[in-house]
Amino acid sequence: MIHALKPRTPKLSAAEQDPSLQNPTISHCWEIWQRVHDTVFEQHKSRAVASIEARAAFRRAMPQLLGYENICNFIACVTFGMNAGILDEDTGSKLLYAAQIGLNTLAVKSKIQSLEAKSKAAASSASALPKPASIKK
Repeated sequence: MIHALKPRTPKLSAAEQDPSLQNPTISHCWEIWQRVHDTVFEQHKSRAVASIEARAAFRRAMPQLLGYENICNFIACVTFGMNAGILDEDTGSKLLYAAQIGLNTLAVKSKIQSLEAKSKAAASSASALPKPASIKK
């Protein structure tokens, strides 16, 4: 007999005790997932529809890839989502790759700013040096 596959729904035992939920961003994304899942399930009585809507809400709740702290929190949310079954491996891998690009961009930007600062400092110190006396023939 063939049985239909049920969509995976996140199962976290004692979610309140999960140490990853101490991160406010992860906790926010998880709460959004729970709220949307429960609301949609009450409306449609379908776990599949509730899971689809809750996954989309979870992703919308994740921080933007702007700045180091946001990128770290984004990575934490993706990892949590993959572990909880909210995000599948393919989606999670693509999101982690986007975060990697964000981190690399920050590193390059930081290096450019450092080089610009050194260049300005060198130009500033060069202009502060006394000018050599003109040589008379």
